[in-house]
Amino acid sequence: MFSPGTCPAVGSIQPYNLNLPSLTAANVLGIQTLTRTVKNVGGSAATYNVSTTLPGYTVDVQPATLNLAPGASGTYTVKLTRTSAPAHTRRCTARSPGGPGATARTRCAAC
Repeated sequence: MFSPGTCPAVGSIQPYNLNLPSLTAANVLGIQTLTRTVKNVGGSAATYNVSTTLPGYTVDVQPATLNLAPGASGTYTVKLTRTSAPAHTRRCTARSPGGPGATARTRCAAC
């Protein structure tokens, strides 16, 4: 499917860990952990809440809340564990940080 991208200046990264607002992982037959980083671009401290569900998977978000000062960045992980999802079937639904104190929708897909 997709292979890791390589940049001589930075190194390589798995496609599922590209810091995009959506979460996508292919061939999740067991456990897959995805990492995202958010940055507070506002002028005051902000709280970002992260939550997600994905049918056929248990989902663990750590940490579920990020408290960020202006200009600060925070990282969270989303651990997908396949439970009842049929193999090679796309599942989608998720939430990811929005503005301060908000939770905005984003796409999460696993197949």
